[in-house]
Amino acid sequence: HHGERLEETLSAVADHSTGVDVLRQLFTRELDSHQLFFAIGESLAHLHRLMRDGRVGRSTRTDGVHLYKRL
Repeated sequence: HHGERLEETLSAVADHSTGVDVLRQLFTRELDSHQLFFAIGESLAHLHRLMRDGRVGRSTRTDGVHLYKRL
């Protein structure tokens, strides 16, 4: 399941995607605040793993928002 979810995360990343952009692709249903908390953590964890594996890169806008893109 974990490998499949990593591939879904990679597919959700377009050039200059924010973490919220990716989260919205991974979780298409309405989330309550409790579910959203865990969804944010899962999305960021997968993005960080993909960065560690050299499959996703990250830059930072001038306002501090991280932008992700496939490598």
